[in-house]
Amino acid sequence: MSSENSAMHTYVVEMWHEVLASPLGNSKVREFGHNVLRKRAPQLMKELGIKQIGDYHLDPEHRAIMIYKAPSVETLRDFLYRSGFCAYVNARIYPTRPLSEIAQWIDGEPPMF
Repeated sequence: MSSENSAMHTYVVEMWHEVLASPLGNSKVREFGHNVLRKRAPQLMKELGIKQIGDYHLDPEHRAIMIYKAPSVETLRDFLYRSGFCAYVNARIYPTRPLSEIAQWIDGEPPMF
């Protein structure tokens, strides 16, 4: 799938793991995580037409926020599974849109109260 043929949408992905699954203290997870981040994820993003536009660790918790542009939520979900992320982290995908779009949409809706 090529991003040139599809509209790109922005998604925020929240990831977290338990303390014992931390690359900080678990050498197996560290090795696996490095392989995911440095090899598998970049190759798969290219294949699926996904762009990573942000990645933030939420210190000191075992949480991260990743920001992606992807053709669909399903494509991004498949990326998380196929890349190996979901083998050691939990993930929640949030579809997003600019606040300016929400403001325009609200202006066209009748108030509830």
